[in-house]
Order: sequence, then C-alpha cells, then structure tokens
Amino acid sequence: MMDSSDGTAPFSWPAVGASFNQPYRVEHALNSPMSERQAVRAQLADWGQPVHDNSRALVASQQPSGKHFDEIPLTMEVVIGQAQVPVSALMALTKDQVVLLNKRFGDPVEIRVNGQTIGRGEIVSDNDDNVIGVKLTEVLRS
Repeated sequence: MMDSSDGTAPFSWPAVGASFNQPYRVEHALNSPMSERQAVRAQLADWGQPVHDNSRALVASQQPSGKHFDEIPLTMEVVIGQAQVPVSALMALTKDQVVLLNKRFGDPVEIRVNGQTIGRGEIVSDNDDNVIGVKLTEVLRS
C-alpha cells in the first residue's frame, strides 16, 4: 500500500513498549520547511533501532510455558452462607458475637473455583483427622 501524498509506503509505528535512543524533538518538525509527515518520518529515521523491545516479551508471555495445564494451581472456596450487614454493625462487632448467615444446617453450599461457581455440595466431617470437607452433589456445566 502506498502513501497518497509522497508515493512511499505508509509508516508503521514501533512496537508497543519499545524504547529508543533519542527523545522525539518537536522543534525539528515545527521549524522544518518540509511537510509535517516528512518531518515525522525524518525524526523517526533518526531514532534508529529500539534499545529494548517489550513486544517480544509480550508475545512470549502469551505462549504456553511448557507446564501442563493440569499443574496450574487454582483456588477453590466453599461458601457456606452470606450475611448483609451495615457498616455500623460491622464496626461494632466484638469477640464471641454470632453473625447469622442466610443458610441452615444441611443446606447445600456453593463451590467456587477462582471466584466462579462450579457446583454445590454438602459439608462432611472426617472424624479421624478432625477436618471438614465438602461432598459434591451437583456439578454445573457451562
């Protein structure tokens, strides 16, 4: 594709994140008898090659790193309930106070991965290790 004003190919801007050896000099473009487009082209020609080109790093960071996707850590949360409280009540909370949630014992809990709901389940306990867990009762598909 040719530029209609001077018969040259259109100028392509440097890559995003590239830095150059010289700052852009506005006075060169303003005090020159040549057209503004020619002045900009002349200034850009003076810049030379980028000192560092971040665009390559961007492209490289978007490529798979060689790790298997099944090794990427995810955060799983189990939400047992919610409560809406005004700021004044929140500020007045003290030790041993009970905050009532919008669920009852036995109600399904919400299972989230990275903030997205993926299913529902019920709370279970492991008496041997004295820990709690969640038994999946529903898996949501998108």
